[in-house]
Amino acid sequence: MDENIRKFLLDLKALTETRKEMQEKGLLTPFQLQHKLSMEEHMKNEIQNCMRRAQEEEEYRQQVEERYEARMKKEREAMEMQSLAENWSKEESGHKEKGAISEKKETTRSKNKKNGKKNKKGKSEESGSSGSEEVNELNIEELSL
Repeated sequence: MDENIRKFLLDLKALTETRKEMQEKGLLTPFQLQHKLSMEEHMKNEIQNCMRRAQEEEEYRQQVEERYEARMKKEREAMEMQSLAENWSKEESGHKEKGAISEKKETTRSKNKKNGKKNKKGKSEESGSSGSEEVNELNIEELSL
């Protein structure tokens, strides 16, 4: 509870007690009694207004806090999404680079294989009968040892 409201309540309590004591002793005229009751009623209204304003301020503060938290949550989610998108983009570019490298390797391998087959064919065609002669010569050398 607000300090001002607490002060008003204490003042109202003191005023009410004073009025009751004076009324019991017969020290108040009807006009004075009416004036004191009017003052008490005015103070009650002021206290109610202060309490209402304090409650409205509290509700407003809570609304502002909720909006702030919601905005911060959205910003965090946006940052997380951006981070995920960046990570995904990096992964995709990494996969593309790896894919390009593996494609280059495959292309090079397939070219080498094709060239190797041609070279092997070319060598065997070039050597022709001399290939079998070389084998015969090796066999003869091995036997002589």
